Amino acid sequence: MPQGRYPYPSDEIDVGIAPNAPGRPLRLLVLVGALIAAGVPQPARADCTPDPTFGADTITCSGASERLATGSGDDQIDILGGATLDADASDAVTDVGAAADAAVRGVNAGPGADTVTHDGTILVDADADATVVDVEPALVDTNGDVDVEGSADSQATGIAGGSENDQVTSRGGVEVHSTAEARGTSVELDLVGGGGSADASLTATAVATGLAGEGGADTLTNQDTVEASADATASRGAGDVVIIGSAGSSTGTTADATAVGIDGGNGADSLTNEDTVRATAGAHATATDVNLVLTGLSGGDSASDAVAEAVGMQGGGGGDTLTNDGLVEVRSNADSTTTDVGVSVIGIGQVGASTSPTARGTGLAGGSGADTLTNNDEVNVETSAEARRTRVTLSLTGEAGSTAEAGLFAESDATGVAGGSGADTVKNHELVQATARADARTTDVSVSVFDFLQETVATPIEAVARALGLAGDGGADTIENTDRVVVEADADAHFVDVEVNLVDAAGAGADTLADADATGVAGGDGDDTIFGDRGDDRHRPPRIRGPGGRNRRSRAEREQRAEHRLQLIADPEEANAQIRVRADQRARGER
Repeated sequence: MPQGRYPYPSDEIDVGIAPNAPGRPLRLLVLVGALIAAGVPQPARADCTPDPTFGADTITCSGASERLATGSGDDQIDILGGATLDADASDAVTDVGAAADAAVRGVNAGPGADTVTHDGTILVDADADATVVDVEPALVDTNGDVDVEGSADSQATGIAGGSENDQVTSRGGVEVHSTAEARGTSVELDLVGGGGSADASLTATAVATGLAGEGGADTLTNQDTVEASADATASRGAGDVVIIGSAGSSTGTTADATAVGIDGGNGADSLTNEDTVRATAGAHATATDVNLVLTGLSGGDSASDAVAEAVGMQGGGGGDTLTNDGLVEVRSNADSTTTDVGVSVIGIGQVGASTSPTARGTGLAGGSGADTLTNNDEVNVETSAEARRTRVTLSLTGEAGSTAEAGLFAESDATGVAGGSGADTVKNHELVQATARADARTTDVSVSVFDFLQETVATPIEAVARALGLAGDGGADTIENTDRVVVEADADAHFVDVEVNLVDAAGAGADTLADADATGVAGGDGDDTIFGDRGDDRHRPPRIRGPGGRNRRSRAEREQRAEHRLQLIADPEEANAQIRVRADQRARGER
């Protein structure tokens, strides 16, 4: 018998919990004990995994399991109703230079043309946590740097098809959570300092995918609820205290979160949602920098970047077909905060702080290739980017100010349906909503008692919000709309500058920009054809109920509506148009 091969007469394995029967527990214990004594590795009942397989397997899960993974071959995987796969992975590290990694999949079909049918419940949770602390005191320090680095990486997938042409049908719930958190603190304490610094660099990355086809021409169908959520948090603080000399610290935090409900991957994939798909991404970055010098130069530089991206259904590479007959909800939020404090009793106090949150969200995304995207039910996308910054500089005798290169940028992009590159066909027969909000706020406080404030160039502060309902993007696209498209964009940039100087003049302030752009339908690059509907929806026919309980129109009804109500709209904002656009932008500065 090959090493690691289970002693079953065939590759057909049923892993589950059988009803109790008189004498059965005792016989099972005796059998398991004999096999272990013989040195034969056994699969645990809580793991639906044959170990390993060399061909086409048929696997049935009917009880409580941890996760399921297969080897090469064209496998048939059936997760029966009432079965539960509860898979989790966690990694917590506390050390200088710590790297925490957690990755888990509920079902990993592996290589081969696999067929996965899911009627149970799949719960997947990955959690990575990294904590770094470094404190170094010194009586005399000429160039003693305190460097802190740490990272947390978390990846979670509900069902992964593998590298070939897979078929995945999910008629049960799939819930996937990925969480990554990196925290760090670095402090340097010197009586006499000369060029040393306390630096900290932290990165948190979280990725969550509900159904993943990966390579090959895959067919992915959801008939229940798929939820994918990713949350990444990076926070750190750095401080440098020097009695005589110079103090300088630098902090940098990066948080990156990506959530996809259904992802086809590379290849010509077919993706269908008949019930509910939810994708939620949150990225949070915080950086704090404090420098204190009794006599000399105090300076600091902190930066925080947060990127959150959520997609409901994503085709990826190849000519994909995406059909939504249910509800697609997408939420993406990115927020970053920086705080810099520089204090020099006699000398120069100068700080710089930058922050850049970016939030992106798309309901249906075709990706590259000639894709066909059809929406027959509701798509709702909301994105939000928030940037906050506080800079405080104080010098009793000398200079106090902020560095010019420190900027504040908040960017938010929300798109309902996007074809991507290639000659795409986009059809919308139901409500599509896209809402984007961007908010950038900063407060600068500079105090110099007996000298001057130094701020040579105005600091840029920008908030950009873009909302787009239907987008063809690149290529010669065809866009057809027979229902409502509602888009809203809101941008707000706010600057408060407080400068106090008893003897001398003040420096420059800030440039604020708030840009909001809302577009109902956009063809993009190429020779595009756009059809629209301006009909009245008040006499809408009754709906039929889909397999998962969602109300939707029949195919005949949709074809009839398209035939009788398609009209070419030259201006989507004309009276009675079904495309509603709202844009709001504000920019404020106070000195």
